[in-house]
Formats: sequence, C-alpha cells, structure tokens
Amino acid sequence: GMGGLEVNRRVREILPRALVPHVAAMTASAFAEERRAFAAAGMDYVAKPISRSELAAVLERARAASIRLDESTLRGLASLVDGGSASVDGFLDELFESVRVALAQMERADSPEATRRAAHSLVGSAGVCGAFGISRAAMAIERVAPKGDPAETRLRVDRLRRALEGTMTEARQRRP
Repeated sequence: GMGGLEVNRRVREILPRALVPHVAAMTASAFAEERRAFAAAGMDYVAKPISRSELAAVLERARAASIRLDESTLRGLASLVDGGSASVDGFLDELFESVRVALAQMERADSPEATRRAAHSLVGSAGVCGAFGISRAAMAIERVAPKGDPAETRLRVDRLRRALEGTMTEARQRRP
C-alpha cells in the first residue's frame, strides 16, 4: 500500500495549491527525522499517545487554515472608508503585495530573527483587513522561527503561502 507521505505528495501534485487540505499524520513515534520528513512534505503531525492539548493545537491550525477572509470585517472596513468596497479591494491588493514581499524576505532571511520580523510585519495589517488566515499563519511563524528549526519554519512559511493563495482566490470571487 501507499504510505501517508506518498498520499500527501500525490494530493499536492493533483490539487491547486490553494485547495490542498491541512494534513496531519498520526504517528507512533516523533523522532526528529520523522518530524522533518512530515514538515518537508507540508504535513502537521500528532505523536501517539495523543494528548488533548496536542490534538487541540493541530485542530486549531487546521481550522485557522480554513478561514481566510472574514466578510463582516470587510463590510465594517468598507463602511469606514471613502470608496467603500473599491477601497477595501485596494487595501487587500496592498496586503497581498506586502505578503509577497515578506515571503521573499523570509526566503532570503539569514537568521530566525529576520524571518520572525518579516512575519510580524503582516500580523496586524492582515487582521485589520479581515485576512485572518494570513494573520494566523504569520503569527505561527513568529512563534516558531525563534526556535531555530528550519523544517518547522518552512512548514509554517508554506502555510502562509497557501493562506495567501486561498485569500487571493476568495478576494477575486467576492469582486464584481
């Protein structure tokens, strides 16, 4: 049969990046080598025996990944600015460009602190625009990058990239 890493690899080959689901491996061991393999494959993991807090953290990351663009926040923002929805669309376009710049900075980062700073630059602006998937993904990078685990950081950066793609797709769908 096919193992979980292979199934995950094939799903990622078939689906557009923005539609790739949050995948978590459930494993009997959590050796560093296995964790790196999961992270390299873009997977989350839970080690057995499963603790409630560990499972809750994985489920929260999956939930956070599914909510990308909050319409009520966008409506509230539109009511505050001249130009309404057109101005909000402009804010979103600026945010998307900021995320692309931050992702490029993370790719070139020469230290965990540089990666953390690039992620931090996105947290507030994404939240104000209702792009909660981007905001949460950036917060996760802020928490993980200082630990200095490159595989775990790459996993979080990949999630930010997917959050950007999914949010951009949702933004295009809401425009007239």
